[in-house]
Amino acid sequence: MLTGHFTLGAIAVDGFFLLSGYLIFASWLKTPRVWSFAKKRILRIYPAFIMASFVSVAIAAWLNDHEMRAYLFRGRVLAQALSLSRPTDPTTGVELNVALWTIRYEFLCYAIVGMLGLAGLLKRSWGLLLLWAFSLGASLYDFSDSDHPVIASLARFIPFFLTGGMFYLYRKQIPFRRVYALVAFALVMLAFFNVRLSGALLPLAGGYLLFFIGFMDARILAKLRPTNDISYGLYLYGWPLQKAILWCLAISSPWVFSGIALPIAAIVGLLSWKLIEEPFMRRKPVVSTSDLSRD
Repeated sequence: MLTGHFTLGAIAVDGFFLLSGYLIFASWLKTPRVWSFAKKRILRIYPAFIMASFVSVAIAAWLNDHEMRAYLFRGRVLAQALSLSRPTDPTTGVELNVALWTIRYEFLCYAIVGMLGLAGLLKRSWGLLLLWAFSLGASLYDFSDSDHPVIASLARFIPFFLTGGMFYLYRKQIPFRRVYALVAFALVMLAFFNVRLSGALLPLAGGYLLFFIGFMDARILAKLRPTNDISYGLYLYGWPLQKAILWCLAISSPWVFSGIALPIAAIVGLLSWKLIEEPFMRRKPVVSTSDLSRD
């Protein structure tokens, strides 16, 4: 309503790609080996994604009063999940968990990091700087009317992902100061009202503001750092759980609905972490002392 262009969900996803770029660049540089990198990324994304796909279809079968077993296997759920596609209703083709659409692009960004690493470009180099600058420049072009949604989505996400990576590479050279954060905040506000400039301003100014807050030495932030990472599970199950809650309770108030849906989704996110994500992440290759010394 304020900007006419952006939603909180879109802003949150952009912030996610900034954080992801920072962490995934770090992951490669600490263990710059293809198989080790690929195994870590697969174990982090696929097990929980596959489970969430089956749960989404099961919820849809229950809501539509279909026979569960036929619904699950008729829909080729596993094949869709392995391609990181959103699960669909086998009878109508309706998507059953719309929020999952970003995960495929997240994984494509992982692949880009692997290719840059193999090419020797994943370091502070002119080649990487030029690639990053090109992605920011390309983001100024409006791809929303493109006949190729994959290109449009990558053109949106890659600048955020690479910017997050650049914040990691230059983390020791970038000064985080309040006055700069205020300038970044002003630029973010400008970006919200200017779609053409937002493609470059949001990754840069938004990234600075995000990492400034993240690295603040504040007691309240220290208390917000959880030992259990429910974020991925919360994202995976939020959509189908909300659909089920709306079907059961028919709530009209968004505030009441959020008050009910968020804690339920958080509990399911915790279960996803404890039962699926954390056990599979224990299988990730161990980072040796020599690998850490490269950081």
